[in-house]
Amino acid sequence: MKIFLRNVLADTHPNDLVSFFTPFLSRSITNLFGAKGEIMNEYIVAQKDSKGNVVSHHGLVKIEPDETAERILKRVHRTLFRDKYIIIREFKNRSDQ
Repeated sequence: MKIFLRNVLADTHPNDLVSFFTPFLSRSITNLFGAKGEIMNEYIVAQKDSKGNVVSHHGLVKIEPDETAERILKRVHRTLFRDKYIIIREFKNRSDQ
């Protein structure tokens, strides 16, 4: 499952995404039998307006298996990421909708 992080800071690097999500990937006391997750890839995307000016930055992280990604989404939505509260949700391709 791909996870979307909306409006991350402009100087965010893919390694920041890995550092943020890694603690949530392992099994925990509340999830002893759940699957341990793995980050498959991570990106920072700069969104531009029609004139080519960068207007926002977003993060994308693919986490497998989906069960782990769903558990992470429940735990990290509206949490601090690099000293900023951000919205985190499942990423949906527009072509899939």
